[in-house]
Amino acid sequence: MDNEPGTPDGSDVKDLLDLAEDLDEEDARLMAMRETLSDSAVGLFMQTNSSVFEAIQTSGPPSVIEAVVRVQVTSIAERHKTRRLGFVVSAVLTLAAAAILVFAPENRESVAEWVGAALFTAAVGAAGFTHVRFKLPGTSLKMDSKK
Repeated sequence: MDNEPGTPDGSDVKDLLDLAEDLDEEDARLMAMRETLSDSAVGLFMQTNSSVFEAIQTSGPPSVIEAVVRVQVTSIAERHKTRRLGFVVSAVLTLAAAAILVFAPENRESVAEWVGAALFTAAVGAAGFTHVRFKLPGTSLKMDSKK
């Protein structure tokens, strides 16, 4: 007796069961491979960042937070110290420029003006200014710092 098309016979069912078994084996193999890759990725991450993990585990979260806060406070304090030093240097250079202009010998006034202008320019730069404009009758000064 012949089977009609579309109706499975014994060999077709056996083929389907073999195919299902093969798919189950492949699925199990893929799942095992996925777990292995996942474990190795976590292991690689832990290995590359081991010093960070050790610091967190040994010192604990409060100590880490305290250390970060100390670093930030120190950074802010040092930034302000540097800024104040710039203002001190600026004041000293301005006073030097004024002293040179006031106490210049009579025959060296043009050299004293150039030196005074150079010291004033350095003082303005040390204070952090990037644009300076100065205008008097017969004289004008414009300094720009283009970045």
